[in-house]
Amino acid sequence: MKDLALENSSTTDLNQDQSHVPTSDFWLTMRTNVRLKQQTPPIQSFPRDGKLPLTLNQRRLWCLEQLQPRSSVQNLLHTFRFTGLLNIETLKQSINEIVHRHEILHTTFPIVNGQPVQHIAPNLTLHLPVIDLQYLPLEEREATAQELAFNNAEQPFDLISGPLWRFQLLCLAPDEHLLIRTVHHIIFDGWSHGIFLRELGVLYDAFSTGKPSPLPKLSIQYADFAQAQRQWFEAEVFVSQLDYWKQQFSNNVTALELPTDYPRSAMLTYQGGSKSLVLSEELTVALKTLSRQQGITLFATLLAAFKILLYCYSQQDDMLVSSPIASRHHSETQGLIGYFNNLVVMRTNLSGNPTVLELLSRVSQVTLEAYTNQDVPLQQLADLGSLAHTPLNRAMFALQNIPNPTLNLEGLTVNSSYMQRPITNFDLSLSMQENAGQLGGVLHYKTDLFDITTITQMLENFQTLLEQLVATPEQYLADLPRFSTTKSQGSSASLTSKLPKPFVPPQDEVELQLINICKDVLGFSVLGIRDNLFAQGADSLLAVRLCDRIEQAFYKALPLVTMFQAPTVEQLALILRQEERSDSWSSLTPIQPKGSKPPLFLCEGVGIYYPLIPYLRLEQPIYGLVAGSQEGKPIQYECLEDLAALYIAEMQTLQPKGPYFLGGISWGGVVAFEIAQQLVSQGHEVALLAFFDTIRPGAYKPNPIGLRIMWHLKNLLRNGPAYGLEKVSGQIQKRLSLQQFKSLSNTNRKFFPENQMMPVPQNEEHFAMRQAFNQACQNYTPKAYPGRVAIFAAKDRQDAGAYQLDYSLGWDALATGGIEIYHVPGDHLGILKEPDVQVLGEKLRESLEQAQIAILKH
Repeated sequence: MKDLALENSSTTDLNQDQSHVPTSDFWLTMRTNVRLKQQTPPIQSFPRDGKLPLTLNQRRLWCLEQLQPRSSVQNLLHTFRFTGLLNIETLKQSINEIVHRHEILHTTFPIVNGQPVQHIAPNLTLHLPVIDLQYLPLEEREATAQELAFNNAEQPFDLISGPLWRFQLLCLAPDEHLLIRTVHHIIFDGWSHGIFLRELGVLYDAFSTGKPSPLPKLSIQYADFAQAQRQWFEAEVFVSQLDYWKQQFSNNVTALELPTDYPRSAMLTYQGGSKSLVLSEELTVALKTLSRQQGITLFATLLAAFKILLYCYSQQDDMLVSSPIASRHHSETQGLIGYFNNLVVMRTNLSGNPTVLELLSRVSQVTLEAYTNQDVPLQQLADLGSLAHTPLNRAMFALQNIPNPTLNLEGLTVNSSYMQRPITNFDLSLSMQENAGQLGGVLHYKTDLFDITTITQMLENFQTLLEQLVATPEQYLADLPRFSTTKSQGSSASLTSKLPKPFVPPQDEVELQLINICKDVLGFSVLGIRDNLFAQGADSLLAVRLCDRIEQAFYKALPLVTMFQAPTVEQLALILRQEERSDSWSSLTPIQPKGSKPPLFLCEGVGIYYPLIPYLRLEQPIYGLVAGSQEGKPIQYECLEDLAALYIAEMQTLQPKGPYFLGGISWGGVVAFEIAQQLVSQGHEVALLAFFDTIRPGAYKPNPIGLRIMWHLKNLLRNGPAYGLEKVSGQIQKRLSLQQFKSLSNTNRKFFPENQMMPVPQNEEHFAMRQAFNQACQNYTPKAYPGRVAIFAAKDRQDAGAYQLDYSLGWDALATGGIEIYHVPGDHLGILKEPDVQVLGEKLRESLEQAQIAILKH
């Protein structure tokens, strides 16, 4: 899934109170909706007894959320101003009924077998905190209310546990209240706001007079739409629409490359600003007249003008601009709250020096075709081969058609307002709307790319351009002015991305090894050290695997964010070399550092523990402990006790005192055991010590030779030569030199899937460190531990028939505080891989919560 090409191409910054249907395209939209409804089968109600899928657009937002957990970017903020005497209990009753009516409002998104699904709770009850601001001076109340609203929207949601909405009521005066509503975009869109407001009015009127709800039961729910969407993908109409988009993007597609004031970062960025524009009544009338004369819509005219503006800055004649649509052409969906929005990517060829009139015709034709084929989700387009390396979040245009709605209730007026936060999902997005006979617009922009002076000038240029278009529509494109940003003039910084980048081979052993890792994980045949990995097709999931492989090879745990900050082999190598040259390198590495709970420290790994993140939820910080370096060399230690002492010193820079939460996989659990021993001896509390299939040293008791031979033969017949090679290589690797070890590992690559590969150390020092660690673990003799131990034992160990192991993996006699044993699916390392990691993650979360509750009771 190419989530980096999409980056964050949601419609968050346009989800106001509008339906996102262009004003002048009303009849076009109605005709298109009728045609599409006739072509696609009706939506039926589906049983709720299975795994309910997400829509593809929901899945796109879910992936973005995984890329930046605990982000509030997809939160939509609205306020409702009640003027008059408000009955708060009736308001709560009305909102609760809306939540009850719409399943999507009591839906969460747990992960099952590594995939998100919709889970519908029986119902949720609204918690409505009321904050009285009447104690403040009158002139401070509005500012305070706005601050509280933005603070509310900044708080992230947990997609797994929910709920995915929250309300807050502010009392400004006895006859004036402000209701704040924040909701996650994955369950809500702009059209949904209109539904919410309409139902709120109907229900409040009914409940305030003691009447029951007059709203009819919904014939379908959002989950039914999601199921139907999957079926539509098999239908002829969808195949036909997808074929259109394949043809539309069949040849080479280039991304929009505008000159920018500041260089583009490889990181996902959302910080945005906005600038407004209001056109005169005369120019508004002239634009409508030109549209009518050419037989096209005002939307097509304004979109063409926006594309011409972008051309005047970029000089690109292949122009991609996205536009949001409501995607509710089935009548059953028009009364549903949910995330239906889609983005269509409209591609226009501006080559051949056409006249403005010819461009208007081209854009109008593309618009008509895009609306006719609007059912294909954006993610499907992004996955097309021709768009695999093309960002689709550079420019967006929308013409809104519905003003902010107002409710007039008995003795009460309600005005709703979408509050624009300082975020944006596109480099540039222009949203226009007509009000009182004048067209106006808001240009949203990314502040890390553009300066406000550039945006101000851009809007002035746009107005000038519109005036020229209506005055002389026969003029040629080449006759229009050329624009540039204020800071990019005379600078090649913004143009370098347009130049072809020559292939640059690796310059040293570090770059060569990184090249081989990247080619192996990403499936590349050719890769230069200056090629952007994400422009070549990498995504966030592959980035996790790259981090894991780099950690195994270099004994350096790079945070996932590093992959986006340094997306080339050359940049990654520079970071690795800098860490080598530094005086010291910390053994403590954040895996998921956010959250308010005490941190969980996991030993001897970082990337291997990433799959636990979604199951432990976002409020649980997780840190990995991997031996670091001093003076550019791996830390040397003679025994496991020394390593544990080193880790404790690192841990206490983050958490000076207990209670501590510890764990580890395999030998990492043995290290965690020694850490716990030393902490307890120092007077600290260890609240949780968790072993992930960790066997006590010395606990292996081999079965008789005959049984072992039969077991190995059985596995050899089942798994083929790879099983025998794995067993042989595992026995002899500690007797090999580094070069022999690398040769053996390369041989293994031909037979083993990726999760069976032997990680190759970077150099002789790292190889020696690995061998020393293995020897230290073998020499370690654990002593009795006064605390309690949680053991997560793998059900499907490959060596289960070769050795005798008791139910506690040998720890029963040493854990004098007792043991808890959980048998989890998967083999020794597979318990930390999908799909089996879900069971481990959920049981570990329960253990953490129980330990945390026990602390509070003390």
